[in-house]
Amino acid sequence: MNKIDEILQNVEVEWRKLGEVCEIKRGKGLRKSDKKDSGVPAILYGELYTVYGDYINSIETYVDAKKVKSSVKIIKNNILLPISSTTKEAKIGKASVFKMDSALLGGDAVSLILNDDISPDYLMYYLNSNSFENKKMQCVYGTTIMHLNMGDLLKIKIPIPPLEIQEKIAKTLDKFTNYATELQTELQTELQLRTKQYEFYRDLLLSKEFLEKMCYKFSQEAAGGGRLQTKMLGEICERYKGIKITAGQMEKLHNENSEVMVFAGGNTMARLSTAEVGLENIIDKPSVIVKSRGNIDFEFYSGKFTHKNEMWSYGSKNDNILNIKFLYYYLKNNIDYFKNKAITGKLPQISIETTQNFKILLPPLKIQEKIVKILDKFSQISSNLEKGLPKEINLRQKQYEYYRNLLLNFKKD
Repeated sequence: MNKIDEILQNVEVEWRKLGEVCEIKRGKGLRKSDKKDSGVPAILYGELYTVYGDYINSIETYVDAKKVKSSVKIIKNNILLPISSTTKEAKIGKASVFKMDSALLGGDAVSLILNDDISPDYLMYYLNSNSFENKKMQCVYGTTIMHLNMGDLLKIKIPIPPLEIQEKIAKTLDKFTNYATELQTELQTELQLRTKQYEFYRDLLLSKEFLEKMCYKFSQEAAGGGRLQTKMLGEICERYKGIKITAGQMEKLHNENSEVMVFAGGNTMARLSTAEVGLENIIDKPSVIVKSRGNIDFEFYSGKFTHKNEMWSYGSKNDNILNIKFLYYYLKNNIDYFKNKAITGKLPQISIETTQNFKILLPPLKIQEKIVKILDKFSQISSNLEKGLPKEINLRQKQYEYYRNLLLNFKKD
């Protein structure tokens, strides 16, 4: 018999309306504009979506003491629910247990003051469960702004096992929650460590001292090496222009099966057909794309592509002299230089001259290739971790929800 079966074995459950197990108080009288650096602790309804989780153990907002008379006071173990929302993504009515001594509650939120035979932690978990969520959403009305009808909500029947069982269920779910949180922290820490490790080796491999040592080492070998050279980017690269296209046009024309990738600023990209781009505008060789406006950055791409005309890209003039991927890593390693060179305005922007005249420390091709191979491996490890992190977190979240539903899925007689 597992832990869950032990908790629920022979448990008698009473089904009672939510309104029978608590008293309700509506928050009022507080706005964002009332926020102060100090004063009386307060909770605004929006913070129940964005700041607070299952338990509220610290306060983010304070208001003037004069607001006490016109506001509602909440105390320890009250359950708080936001009762309006402007987005479908926000879970209207998401429950949080207030664990501090007292605070004020703003409008568009309610406080549930529970009967003595109700565990606040248990009820919070049940109100956030899938089974209750389905019933709760039937009490929501509105389109642009959604509201939770508290009169209807209080009529929903909820399962009430003995208080001892409620507390056991809550403690078990606390352990699952803590486990999921710890795992997420560990995974994020691992990703940060691997990213720092990658950046350390990138800095090392592209430093002048290391490149000079590599050039000397290879010059001693039978294969031959060569000296470290300093070249301006414009000397060793051919610059490509983009096309006139808007982000709106890219979104409209995007087709996942089209063969030409079109890049815009940030992470904006789309796939278009050859006919839509124009054969004469397609760049079909490994290149470094210069994202010159807004979030200054560089991107490597080896397929058929083009980009917006406010950007430009570079390909190697001579593949026997420059490995273009080496240039990409070198530019990424010097990203702060380009950001500092940006002209500030509505959006930061760098000029073509900034990249054309940038000086590159260029070792022989064989050394470039070795460095690229090493950095590709580190980059792949970081990328795999970054992609795997959300999947692993989502998997653990589903596992937690599965056990939560097992513990809270009481059947009516």
